[in-house]
Amino acid sequence: MSYWSQVNNEFFDHDGFVCIDAWETEDDNEEGKVIAKIDITNGNVTYLDERAKNDSLAKENINEVVTRIKTFLGLQTIATAKFLSEYDDDRNFIGED
Repeated sequence: MSYWSQVNNEFFDHDGFVCIDAWETEDDNEEGKVIAKIDITNGNVTYLDERAKNDSLAKENINEVVTRIKTFLGLQTIATAKFLSEYDDDRNFIGED
């Protein structure tokens, strides 16, 4: 069960965080609030509302974002390793043309 009626993870702030926004009711006039922020550089979560740590809907949205970030970082690491493996210690290209 969730404390909030709606939670979303579609907003990025200007500091490089995905904001987890939540609404307590279905009222279209209700202003949502940020309950957690996720750092896009490492997937670390900062909880602005402690209830989000144990709320099923909040955890679902947070885990989705963290998984996407960690997948991206893993792919980025693989691509970097492949790129670096094509050069020797003197930075000469040794890969296939």
